[in-house]
Amino acid sequence: MRHRASIESLVQTALALALGATAALAQEAPFNVTEVSNFDQAGQLYADVWGDGDFAYLAHFNQRVVDIIDLTEPDNPVLAATYDTGVIAASAQDVKVHDGLMFVGMESVSQGVQIVDVRDPYAPVKLTEVTVRPSVHNVFYAEGWLYIVDSGTTVIDIVDLRTYDPDNPPATISSFTWRLTGVGSSFVHDITVVGDRLYASAWASQRVYDVSDIANQAPVFMGSAPGASSHASWVTDDGRFLVVAEEHGTGGLTLFEVTDDGVSVDLVVRDYYFVSGLRAGSVHNPLIVGHRVYASWYAAGVQVLEIDPDTATWSLVASYDTSAVDGSGGIFDGCWGVYPFLGSDKVLASDDENGLYVLDVDPNVLRFRYPDGRPPTIRPAVATELRIELAQVGAPPAPATVTLETSIDGGAATMQTLTDLGGGLFAGDLPAASCGSVVDYSVSAENTLGGSFVDPPAAPAVSYRTWVASQATRVFEDTFELDLGWTVENTAVSTGAWERGDPNGTGAQPEHDSGGDLDGSCFFTDQATAGSGIGSADIDGGPTVLTSPAMDFSAGAGLVTYAFWAFSNDEQASDALAVEVSNDGSNWVPVTTHAGLGSWREASFFTGDFIAPTSQVQVRFSIADNPNDSVTEAAIDFVRADVLACDEGPIFADGFESGDTSAW
Repeated sequence: MRHRASIESLVQTALALALGATAALAQEAPFNVTEVSNFDQAGQLYADVWGDGDFAYLAHFNQRVVDIIDLTEPDNPVLAATYDTGVIAASAQDVKVHDGLMFVGMESVSQGVQIVDVRDPYAPVKLTEVTVRPSVHNVFYAEGWLYIVDSGTTVIDIVDLRTYDPDNPPATISSFTWRLTGVGSSFVHDITVVGDRLYASAWASQRVYDVSDIANQAPVFMGSAPGASSHASWVTDDGRFLVVAEEHGTGGLTLFEVTDDGVSVDLVVRDYYFVSGLRAGSVHNPLIVGHRVYASWYAAGVQVLEIDPDTATWSLVASYDTSAVDGSGGIFDGCWGVYPFLGSDKVLASDDENGLYVLDVDPNVLRFRYPDGRPPTIRPAVATELRIELAQVGAPPAPATVTLETSIDGGAATMQTLTDLGGGLFAGDLPAASCGSVVDYSVSAENTLGGSFVDPPAAPAVSYRTWVASQATRVFEDTFELDLGWTVENTAVSTGAWERGDPNGTGAQPEHDSGGDLDGSCFFTDQATAGSGIGSADIDGGPTVLTSPAMDFSAGAGLVTYAFWAFSNDEQASDALAVEVSNDGSNWVPVTTHAGLGSWREASFFTGDFIAPTSQVQVRFSIADNPNDSVTEAAIDFVRADVLACDEGPIFADGFESGDTSAW
């Protein structure tokens, strides 16, 4: 936000200090990004940035001017003009440019917005003052409509400019076509319009409106999700994914999947991204090209994430730190804006003290997918086909380098080059092994630029695992829609105890269960009030311990599988979700821990690796934030248990149905 020394910013800064996070050293090394050029004028403070054609429009913070920069030669930016709004005390910090018109939002003054003729960027000319709302913090222009917010009220003003003539403009526009009031419970900070939808970041919530008939009626409310300092948002062109930035000391990016039936929308949290510690200060503005998210992140510069539409998750594919600050002096220093629509080799980033950067973003990433899934068990004595799909972000895979590494019962590793099936698909075999064995495997590949990638990411130290069994018998299953007897034990927990139900989502806590059911139940760490802050109901103190009812493994060892959500904005091991197993309810054996950023994932373990089989096997999940110095949440869903058996069966059978008797 950074538009005034607001109560919100003071509260959030205090929160950041209270959390006790420590700053890492800056400046971070570039990741898949090359700096093309930098434009900076000493003594200037910069704000947002927009682009159009071969020009960048660089707004100023607490200054009344906008720099117009010629990028015809991207490696040699030239100042074409500095447009002066002429308004004393104006902070011309938000700018949008469309159809040869520049819209300048002016903070702290009564004039609100100026419309400027930039058909000749070297000679900008003021055309009109839009005075319907003073102290304008953000504007957005789409399809002839100008949307205005002041970041101080719950109001959105909408002005019809469809017949606006820059050759015969009015000197002043003092009336609006539509005024939305009561947008959220706090204030509207920013708006984005893509297609027929208006996305309003209303600080305590993210709201969606239908503007398909904006010429005849005011926007129609369709749905919302709670937010904590919901600052700005952007949506993919198809409307499926919405990315929301939360501007505070522990703020990050939330990935929502949008269900839109034309009447209402549902926003489901699918993933979350946070730059750990206070090094980054806070995220600021996100924009999206295709499925690639570009976010300005104050002290962490530009962070670029790629959304995987198949899994509804994302991963970091590029980054560039524009500032040497580390966030310890305040969360609002560094990279303010980003503009990626001029092309990946001309991504614009504005830094409040270091000016305009022109960046060449060239992600170099391979993603591993398993179209048939990764098998939890395989049949004995026969090879099992494993198919891998390599999705490229940047350069394609080099087929000769795609390799499957396998090991049986911890023995020597065997390498095989996978068969190229075309279209990014590759196939290989998990080896034949005797019943009761364990097969570990990992996949590696290079792309045509020579980048090396492995899956799982920590391979070969970490591998995927499958168990060899002739059959699996389900002995326990719980989707938590009913109470099957789980127990909760708390130690010094002030908030965040395990409870069962349908959670209210935050940036740290899921909105729905692992299946995305609108009213589905799971266990999660305390119910947040709808619209409350990211850490309002997280675990403080602890641990809080969730223990299963007994599961009958008396017939033999087997698999326990569960869906989990583990979030912590700190890297401390003490904040991880701990998993343990027992065969008597008294003696507990550690299995694993899960930590990271929120999204539903699935894990399994083989009970025989930890305990002897009994009819009283239990699993428990523990989490704590002790000492209480971070935002920590967890959730558990869809727990099931399967006993694995080694019924070898006949070694030969022929019913003569094939008609082939040549081997007899």
